[in-house]
Amino acid sequence: MVMDESVEVAVALRYVEYFRTGDEVILEEAFAPDFLDHVSGRRGVEMMRVVRGWIEGASLIPSTRCMGLRVAVGL
Repeated sequence: MVMDESVEVAVALRYVEYFRTGDEVILEEAFAPDFLDHVSGRRGVEMMRVVRGWIEGASLIPSTRCMGLRVAVGL
């Protein structure tokens, strides 16, 4: 399935928002229950929680602005 660029941008921004806030509702909205993480090979949103924990532990929680997404997509 090919997504429209605006949909891709919206998904990317939600992804960053989850990492920034830890809002569990975003996981339900943005990721399918059988989401496949291609790096770990694991299915499910649990891997997103693990990755967020790594980022949080390293004090690297990004803001949307510092991720450059707004500039890259002209927002």
